[in-house]
Amino acid sequence: MSHRTILTERQRQDLLELPKDEPTLLQYYILSDEDILRVNKKRKAANKLGYALQLCAFRYPGRLLQKKEFIPQETLRFIAQQLGLDQNELIEYGLRTETRYEHSSSLQRSYGFRTFQDSDEKSFIN
Repeated sequence: MSHRTILTERQRQDLLELPKDEPTLLQYYILSDEDILRVNKKRKAANKLGYALQLCAFRYPGRLLQKKEFIPQETLRFIAQQLGLDQNELIEYGLRTETRYEHSSSLQRSYGFRTFQDSDEKSFIN
């Protein structure tokens, strides 16, 4: 099947952008008690905050955070407040390259997330 571009670059950015507005943050980024228990298993504050951000981005808009990605201040503050952490802790997140990959794998296992495969395409067609 040939690859077709449906969205413009700006539309794609808008679709994958992390939320900043309060209604969307309240709808998608409230951490459950179970989420907070999992987050708190991380030792360092930076890893707790980074792990929670990865979880939220996985849930909505359904993607991984990219290395050196800009996290909107509103989003960062919203998640940090729920965890009782200083949002500046994020500066230390992912200094060890493996940390981001380990968190991604852990989230996928814990929450049943997985990478979209070519075989999944069939379930969306029809």
